[in-house]
Parts: sequence; structure tokens; C-alpha cells
Amino acid sequence: MSPLFVYLLKASATVFILWVFYFLCLRRLTFHKLNRYFFITGMMVSFLWPLLPLEDWFFKAPQISQVVYIPVSAFMLQFKPEPPTFGIAQFLKICYIGGVLFMLVRLGIQIFSLRNIFKRSEKQVIQDVDVRVVKEKINPFSFFGQIFLNPLNHNATELEAIIEHEKVHNHRAHSIDILLSELVKIVLWFNNSFKLDRKSTRLNSSH
Repeated sequence: MSPLFVYLLKASATVFILWVFYFLCLRRLTFHKLNRYFFITGMMVSFLWPLLPLEDWFFKAPQISQVVYIPVSAFMLQFKPEPPTFGIAQFLKICYIGGVLFMLVRLGIQIFSLRNIFKRSEKQVIQDVDVRVVKEKINPFSFFGQIFLNPLNHNATELEAIIEHEKVHNHRAHSIDILLSELVKIVLWFNNSFKLDRKSTRLNSSH
């Protein structure tokens, strides 16, 4: 099996195991900071540990020096190179790369859209907090310290609650969590269990 597929299978299996652990043990807990560290650490472990040569570390067989005598006539044999064949492995690799490229383009479109929102927004101070005010109707959100909202869509009570909520997101740097989950999603776009893990990340970040 291709080393790429082995790596992806190990990473996918790790994500699934970690999600099952979260669902059974941590989902109902209110330690949101602990859950956040669990998700971030879990995503890093899922991608790093398959790269480690664990088999060489723990199951490496002792090397025995041997002298092998090869007849000179063996070098005279000519082998015809086998023509490259297009099999299931090549097909799966093309599908995987195509999925990664599609997800990269999708993320690029989202970032470009966010950039346009930023350019169309206007910096204002609301309730002693710097915000980016947009004219169109959008759901309030924050991204890397910037709070985006349309104050005309909310009354004073809602506006105060929204700003306080988004201030918590900025203080805890939840944008890093979301961006990290998006990057992992690109690599494991085929893994449905990561979609559940990503959804759990967003739910945990919303608190």
C-alpha cells in the first residue's frame, strides 16, 4: 500500500478514536478550556504520530552482516522495464489530490469573501469596544481580534450580549481553533468522523 494512504489511514483512525473518547467522556463536561486543549492536541497528534518510525524503534530486527556473492553472469541479464499501469492506487491518489485541491479552493474563496467584508466594513466603537460595522445583514462573528456585525439588526440588549460573547472568542483566540480545523479538514476531507470532530470543535468554541 502507498505510504500516503497508510499515513492517511492512521491519521483518520486517530481522529475517529479521539472523537469517540470525547463523545463518551468529555462531551457533557463544562470544562470548555480542557476540551479546547484536547481538540488542539488531538489534531496535532493525529498528524504527527503517523510520521514517527515506531516500528523501527520498537520492532527493529538486529542486522546481520552477510557477504553475498553474485555471479558475473547475473549482471549480463537484461530486464525489460514494465510499462506503467493505471490501477486503483493511482485512481485513488488522483481522487484524493482532487479533493484536497477542491477544499483549498473552497477555503480560498471563504478567505477572499472575508477580505471583502473587511474592506466594506467601517471601524467604529460600540460600548467601548472596537468593532467592524457592515451594512449588509450578517450573523455577527469575530476573526483574529476583529468583531464584525451590523448594529441595526439588533437592539441594545442583544448588541451588548453579542459584543461580550465575541470578546470572549477573541480573548481565547478561537479563530486559531477554527483555522486549524479547516486545515485538517482539507487533508482529511474524505473522513466523516473528522466532520463530527470539527462540529464538536465549533460547538466547544461557541461557549
